[in-house]
Amino acid sequence: DLLLCEDDIIFSEYWYSSLLQIVEILKTTIGDRFALSLYSPHAWPQDSVILEYPKHMFWGAQCMFYTHSVAQELKDYIYVNGISNYQLPSDLLIQRFCQERDVNLYTVTESLVQHIGTESTGVGFWHSSPSFIGNSNP
Repeated sequence: DLLLCEDDIIFSEYWYSSLLQIVEILKTTIGDRFALSLYSPHAWPQDSVILEYPKHMFWGAQCMFYTHSVAQELKDYIYVNGISNYQLPSDLLIQRFCQERDVNLYTVTESLVQHIGTESTGVGFWHSSPSFIGNSNP
């Protein structure tokens, strides 16, 4: 499995234990064909811990968990469509990959990481999570 984090985030105090629990739930219920965002720039209903991320709404790949099988496919997809032939920023390539390859995409309803890169945002615009939970550890 792979956890891929950008360098302009801080972690919630509970990020690791939450991640382990959520991954176990997902692997038990849907198998190993999924990606999970630990960050979201959207405000989600708080009636569950995780929800299926509408793929057309996905952007902001600050901290992503990929199962081994998905990570293997995604690395080739990003290389072909983002490095050897640049088409889109990486977060939009992830969105397209999940749509084209029918990869389940989930997010936490309360972000486990917060985007702090006000000066380092290179593409798009500044964003942060409205649902970042609690104290952070830099």
